[in-house]
Amino acid sequence: MKRAIWILTASVALAAGLAHAQSSQDQDRPPVVQPVPTSELDGTILNISAGKITLWDGNESYIFLVDATTTCGPDNALELADLEVGEQVTVTYTWHRGKTLPTATHIEPAL
Repeated sequence: MKRAIWILTASVALAAGLAHAQSSQDQDRPPVVQPVPTSELDGTILNISAGKITLWDGNESYIFLVDATTTCGPDNALELADLEVGEQVTVTYTWHRGKTLPTATHIEPAL
């Protein structure tokens, strides 16, 4: 019986020591920072509304979120309000964790 208690105590101590060693190793490592992947889509603006822009690529329509970080035009010189329905654009977008729609990071009118 004493041997079983000793084995159980040793097992618990060993497990606790390994858990502590692992957590301290993780704290010593710097976080891994990865760039957020982006994609592009060319299309025609179907609709511009508060916080969203809808594009038609010739086959399907796509809705993108727009926010204060969304830039527009060459050298970021345009505002979202400068874009018009029917205008050809390229949207650079990314998916943010927790969002159900992609977020437009940049909208570039076609030349």
